Amino acid sequence: MFPWLAYGHIFPYLELSKRLLIRKNFYIYLCSTPINFTSINTFIRNNNLSESIEVVQLHLQPSHELPPHYHTTKNLPSHLAFTLIKAFQTAKSSFSDIITTLKPDLIMYDGFQPWAARLASSQGIPAVYFTPLGAATVSYAYNKCVCGDDSDFPFQELCLKDDERKTLDDLLQFMSYNMLTKDDERGEVFRHDGMAKFALGEKEISVEDALPKGFLERSSLNESLYFGVPVIGMPMKLTMFIDCKMLAEAGAAMEVVRDKNGAYKGEEIAKAKKKVVVETSGEGLRQRARELSNMMKMQEDQELDEVAEDLWRLCLKSKD
Repeated sequence: MFPWLAYGHIFPYLELSKRLLIRKNFYIYLCSTPINFTSINTFIRNNNLSESIEVVQLHLQPSHELPPHYHTTKNLPSHLAFTLIKAFQTAKSSFSDIITTLKPDLIMYDGFQPWAARLASSQGIPAVYFTPLGAATVSYAYNKCVCGDDSDFPFQELCLKDDERKTLDDLLQFMSYNMLTKDDERGEVFRHDGMAKFALGEKEISVEDALPKGFLERSSLNESLYFGVPVIGMPMKLTMFIDCKMLAEAGAAMEVVRDKNGAYKGEEIAKAKKKVVVETSGEGLRQRARELSNMMKMQEDQELDEVAEDLWRLCLKSKD
């Protein structure tokens, strides 16, 4: 397991690991930087997975600008976001040494390191791409990479406005110049999250510190839908906009209206909360959220059974 260095990516990998281990007798190595070890090991310990999951240290080249405590998105200053992504690419040799030593039967990798699949292939190891993203975001970003714009995107209701598109465009452009070979450009889609900051006077506080303990680890969007809770959408950057539009189109979310300057006002936030939580006019949203919750719970076990079986077959095949 080789996720990107953000909690919003690491914990979906851990949750998937937990569910796979219920179904099959895997032994899982999870590769990350030491700054993330405490949170990862807490999850492993709390879920009694110490016999089945082992944490493996990934080495990034040290630099004055990006010391080891910034080898994660948690508490990372926003101006260092792209610096961390670029530094992550220096881990190729470390990861190559890891898989040479451990000789895993399968590698599961995230979107920020397409080179992981090439390294796996060079050693005859099957590789599976796993992203915490939803299908709407993946399809939109892929179309953007291939076509250059979203004019031909078949789901126009999900297309972003100019002000919404900027941070995603900046990221994709950065990726194409700093990470991808020509062969990669048409085949990989990327996401960067966990970088949002709240300004409190002169002090910045990360989302991870601002929210209740464990909130991000559980993935608040998925958790809301899973338990039938309608979503009040206030997207700020990157793929948040697409997620919000997709849920609104599905009838399970209401996006807060911005003012002409693109800011959220307290009156509009209160209006959205009142409709979604209290008013009779919001019953349709609440009902739709309950319906989606039932669908997710019905499909979860079957889909995870199929995934576990497919991954198990790949592991056995690599031993042949």
